Amino acid sequence: MKKSIEEFFNKTAKEYDINLNSRLSWGFYFSNSDSKVLRKAKEILDYDGYSTLEICYENKTYYLCVEEINIHTKDTLYDRCKEFENIAENLQINSFEGFDVEEMGLK
Repeated sequence: MKKSIEEFFNKTAKEYDINLNSRLSWGFYFSNSDSKVLRKAKEILDYDGYSTLEICYENKTYYLCVEEINIHTKDTLYDRCKEFENIAENLQINSFEGFDVEEMGLK
């Protein structure tokens, strides 16, 4: 995962007009075949200060998206992703899918 995060930072810096050294809206995604597990994760993540955007259903799979407004470096983003992988494992969520980023106010 560390290599894919480094590639993401390099590609984003070169190809997109996003300043990664500023406060951005980071979205993190989980998927599971049962929505109950994702609702439990939503409760935990809401309590921890993340904004949950939605739980949606698509192609027989439920998805949870949580948002964080933050400045991330390669290392802090890696740590956050590892944290979410651990949450997924502890709650027996099928998958932590990864992340995306966008400037605030573009939603």
